[in-house]
Amino acid sequence: MRPFCKNFTQRGMLLVLAVLIWAGTCDAADLVRIPSQTFLMGDNTGQGRMDQRPAHPVKLRAFDMAPCLTTVEEYCAFLNTPGWAEPEPVSGYIVRQGKPLSKYRDQGEVLVIFPGSPLVRENNRYAPKPGMEKLPMVQVTWEGAALYCNYLSEKAGLKPCYDPDSKYACDFSAGGYHLPTEAQWECAARGGRLNMLYPSGNTTTEKDANFNGQVGRITEVAAYPPNSYGLYDMAGNVMEWCHDWYNFEYYKTFTTVAENPTGPASGGFRVLRGGTYYQPSPFQMCSHRQGTADTKGCFTDNGFRVVREVWDSPAAGNETFGRGSAQEMQDAAEWVNSAFMEPAKKGEWLGRLPLSFRLGGKPSSELLKTWNVEVSTETAKDGKREQTILLRQGEAGLEISCLITTFDTFPAVDWFLQIRNRGSQDSAILEDVQVLDHTFTRGPEDTGEFIFRHSRGSRAEVLDFAPRDEWLGPYQRRTLGGHGGRPCDYDFPFMNLQWDQRKGAVLAVGWSGQWQMELARDAERGLQIQMGMEHTYLKLHPGEAIRTPRICLLFWQGEDMLRGHNLFRQLILAHYNPRIAGKLVIPPIANSAGGLNGYTDENQLAAIPKLQERGIEALWIDAGWFVSGWPFGAGNWIPKPENFPNGLGPVGEAVRQAGMQFLVWFEQERVSRGSLIDREYPQWVVGPVTEYGGLFNWGIPEAHQWMTDYLSQQLASGNIDILRVDFNMEPLSYWQRNDAPDRRGMTEIRFVEGMYTMWDELRRRHPGLWIDNCASGGRMIDLETTLRSIPLWQSDAQCGGCPDMTCQLQNGGLNLYLPMHCGGNFGLEPSYAFRSAMMSGNPLCLNVTGSPVEKVRATVAMYHKVRPYFEGDYYPLFPHAADESVWYGYQLSRPDEGKGMILVFRRNECSQADQILSLYAIDPDAEYELTNIDLAENRKISGKELQHLTLHVEAKPGSQLLFYEKVSKK
Repeated sequence: MRPFCKNFTQRGMLLVLAVLIWAGTCDAADLVRIPSQTFLMGDNTGQGRMDQRPAHPVKLRAFDMAPCLTTVEEYCAFLNTPGWAEPEPVSGYIVRQGKPLSKYRDQGEVLVIFPGSPLVRENNRYAPKPGMEKLPMVQVTWEGAALYCNYLSEKAGLKPCYDPDSKYACDFSAGGYHLPTEAQWECAARGGRLNMLYPSGNTTTEKDANFNGQVGRITEVAAYPPNSYGLYDMAGNVMEWCHDWYNFEYYKTFTTVAENPTGPASGGFRVLRGGTYYQPSPFQMCSHRQGTADTKGCFTDNGFRVVREVWDSPAAGNETFGRGSAQEMQDAAEWVNSAFMEPAKKGEWLGRLPLSFRLGGKPSSELLKTWNVEVSTETAKDGKREQTILLRQGEAGLEISCLITTFDTFPAVDWFLQIRNRGSQDSAILEDVQVLDHTFTRGPEDTGEFIFRHSRGSRAEVLDFAPRDEWLGPYQRRTLGGHGGRPCDYDFPFMNLQWDQRKGAVLAVGWSGQWQMELARDAERGLQIQMGMEHTYLKLHPGEAIRTPRICLLFWQGEDMLRGHNLFRQLILAHYNPRIAGKLVIPPIANSAGGLNGYTDENQLAAIPKLQERGIEALWIDAGWFVSGWPFGAGNWIPKPENFPNGLGPVGEAVRQAGMQFLVWFEQERVSRGSLIDREYPQWVVGPVTEYGGLFNWGIPEAHQWMTDYLSQQLASGNIDILRVDFNMEPLSYWQRNDAPDRRGMTEIRFVEGMYTMWDELRRRHPGLWIDNCASGGRMIDLETTLRSIPLWQSDAQCGGCPDMTCQLQNGGLNLYLPMHCGGNFGLEPSYAFRSAMMSGNPLCLNVTGSPVEKVRATVAMYHKVRPYFEGDYYPLFPHAADESVWYGYQLSRPDEGKGMILVFRRNECSQADQILSLYAIDPDAEYELTNIDLAENRKISGKELQHLTLHVEAKPGSQLLFYEKVSKK
């Protein structure tokens, strides 16, 4: 129930005079730009009602808002424009033209309740009552406000957002005006300031707004000072219609950062915001919300203002392609200098290094004060610069080498530690080694909050690699890490951190084991991040050395976190992804003939010419070619004599003669019971050994050397070009079982070190070799494996066939960080299935040899066409949603070549055939050539039109693939 209006007092008259003295001006046509931002929506002070809780982070794109409420004279201009309202009131209501009123609540066609409204009807026109021209329009229904938005849109030559004949469904992408969403309204009311209770600040007085009955009536718009965005009457005067349906429990549905929310799907009441002239101060808070009116309610204190989405080409920050901007490079250099070099050069500051550990129970912040320090001379090669900070505990203690790499054209730093016992006795216990231990602090001018974007790992599910944004407010903590000993099982070791509206850092972890990262917000402006192994509690024997995980930080600046993602993608391409003879390794177009346990030299040799004819680039032999087959033959890396009497060599030679590559599956970490390794070298295996496997112990030097030599011989004799490495077990419990109480973490360290050493040695011995990193489908993707391999089977969700939406989303999640990856593809061009999984290359999981030659060749030709674009910038065009009722798609941009690619999907249950895209990195003043593959259409288009490209996809599911290229500058 609404409070009764308080009496108009003498004190109120004085306030009216003060308002008249303010005499603000307001032109509703001059919209105010509200910048793109993430803000905390709702009440986090405990002063608001329960429907304002919990407070939750919301990310909004930029939008334009009217500085004032719509006035009576503005609304009269709408009513008097032919085609919108019936010329005469009907039964006391102004109704939509052509929709005669039968009952008040039947179809929502009432726009205004006429008796008692600030309008009169004279000379066949609607006009404001005398003296009410500049008052806010009230006694208007929600539908009456929405239809006014359509009127403004058509008047401006824009496509209206609301469809009155479809229950006022709203197309926010149409480009016209609409009522503000609840999130947009609160964001605008807060004026870009954190933790402010009211639009005017943490307090509100009779000078700030018309509330608490102090004036006793509605005042003209712009009668009180605006908020910091230049918006008037965001508190007091009249309440304002918002677009959203009201739900008391709505805020409880948010579990992560909400992007551009538009409210519940349905309801009985619409949200009202802003408080009125007679309500007390709690009703004027930015977070206050009400749902006391259905859409047909006409009240003397309900008004509205309009907004319009900003659909300009989204900024990706600095558009410098493939390199950091001058400011980004400066930020990175300053961080490296202050975090590493200054403490190292001033030995008494060593406790400030961005790393930590405990030795003999004492923290490094104290110990390092007495250690010796040396900084090596910087060396430069291949666009990188390397330095080492050497920390020594006297002449016969621990020695810690911090190996630091920076980059000539990227604002990034990479480092890891090597720790050696230089003494003649066991070291004290070394524990809790954090390769990164640093507090990032927002500056006093920073009005944003820490936004942490992290992703799921690979769990053979539709949301593998799905990104999630979290708001890290005061005292909040997060813990991420490996699971079961594999680095990408639950959490993805690549993430993006934003700490104001325009800057942040991408963080990447290199450790193919049990890493752990902890983030802890303090009460003020700091966020501490610690990263290392989950378990380290060990002593080092004399002369013994270990290495730690690797960390990479890339600093970025821009309007959008995508700037950081794309800069990091280019860093990965330039300095991490493997190369052969200087040429970047790219996922191949591959096919497997024969199937698990069914491979023979006969069927492989028969398939090769058919694959060659169709343009396939790699023959793929997966598990089962070895003695005892899959899954119980692991540890028998000997070709089945009955299937390959002459070994794999003849097949590999035939593959090479056909101009293709030969890929063969191994799983050298797993040792099955009764296998060759289990029988002959049981001392090299960490048990228990079941039929399915024990763990090969890379930490034993003899074992490591034997396996390296054995695999090298297999690669040579089999003429193998691509070593497919799988890892179908969780090693953590084996490692821990093998550790002594005072050597916890050592088995894991030796295992991971041994794997890297073996991979590096095999690539050294076989210069044309490269490695496919599988591990139960994408569960061992980290920065170190990215240096040495490419995942060609990114998720076991693809086993037995993969839903199209699953392929789309998994590619989208990985594309944020890694340009080179792929998974199984179960279709051929131009099918929806093929495009859902399409990357620069894929294993084709269908009968290629039995498929029509031209159909496969057309598919291969499409791979060759799209490949260069995957080395460009990646822009998701729609939310990362596991929802069959929506569109999905992405843009790949090559600004260095003035080219780009667009791929969109209308999913299975999507009712919307048309979509307006908001494209990135388009020059509005240039002319482009646009090619639509599906419509066989090639046309010239202006950059301005391309920025807001409208597509129509008739089929569901359906897709469209387009390419654009800049042809001239206007």
